[in-house]
Amino acid sequence: MKKYILCYCLIVFTTGLFAQKQNAVWVFGNNAGIDFNSNPPTFRSGSVNNSLDNTSAISDSAGNLLFYTDGQNIYTANGAIMNSGAPLMGSSNGGQCALIVPRPNSTLYYVFTVDQYNNNNGCRYSIVDMSLNNGSGAVVSANNLLFTPSTEKLEAVYNCNGNFYWIITHLWGTDQFFTFKLDGSGLIAMPVISQVGSVHANAFNNAMGQMTLSPDKQRLACAIYDDGLIELFDFDINTGVLSNAITLTGFTHPLGVAFSPNSEFLYYTQLFTSNIYQIDVTLASATIIQNSTVVIGTVSGPGTQGYLSCYMQLAPDGKIYVASFDDNFLGVISNPNAQGML
Repeated sequence: MKKYILCYCLIVFTTGLFAQKQNAVWVFGNNAGIDFNSNPPTFRSGSVNNSLDNTSAISDSAGNLLFYTDGQNIYTANGAIMNSGAPLMGSSNGGQCALIVPRPNSTLYYVFTVDQYNNNNGCRYSIVDMSLNNGSGAVVSANNLLFTPSTEKLEAVYNCNGNFYWIITHLWGTDQFFTFKLDGSGLIAMPVISQVGSVHANAFNNAMGQMTLSPDKQRLACAIYDDGLIELFDFDINTGVLSNAITLTGFTHPLGVAFSPNSEFLYYTQLFTSNIYQIDVTLASATIIQNSTVVIGTVSGPGTQGYLSCYMQLAPDGKIYVASFDDNFLGVISNPNAQGML
């Protein structure tokens, strides 16, 4: 049976899709975090991060926290601002505002940031070298512009056969996904461009909405907030190309999306409602997929400013964690591979 259990503090969060235990420690708003090195995971205190939106943290292959960021500052594992780690030109209120991706076979890490909404700072990257300062790291290159304007969407996926990462973003005012390759030689700044799906434009809130890849690395889901859309795409892990858009309509401020571990179900939230929804994405058409919608649970809490259910993240323990605005706990989908309210 799916159910929600209470956890500790979070506003909203993000982690990338990484190998080994590099996403074992999450650090997020309200100076809190979760450590998945134990089972069940444990509450982690002592961070200096007080972001109202998403954050990114990365650990080494053994699960030891290396550093974290809110899109404006980069912090060492001990909570100090890293050498040259501020200010970044991202936004701590910018949806999927930051994403840390390791450069293969090196001590370098790329910190990707996006601005809030579709603002002019756009999508940028900074480079951290963890071999410096006795392993505490330092920023060796900051705020390199990739493109502007951007949406608030960032996602990464590892290609284990090629030993490289894809970083997926979306250009504002167009129907173009930009997919950047990061391998052992560094970042290739010329993106693979996929012109597919809806145009992300008009109301600036359309820059909002989570984007996530399925665990089998074959599908991508993307919420477009003001237009009330969730779109599904096929993803080619070898070429970085997105194709075959399926557009789901009629949502009210869709915000968070997360795939089940078996990649068969997509969960989503709508910011001003407390419900958590499930849809079956193995079905053949947009209509049939939408007809499979089931409410599988709710979040609870104060819901200040009317905000209720927010971003979601599939965790190393196979559960999906759900943020609820201004609450001191997380929602958890304990068995996300199960269909409906079993």
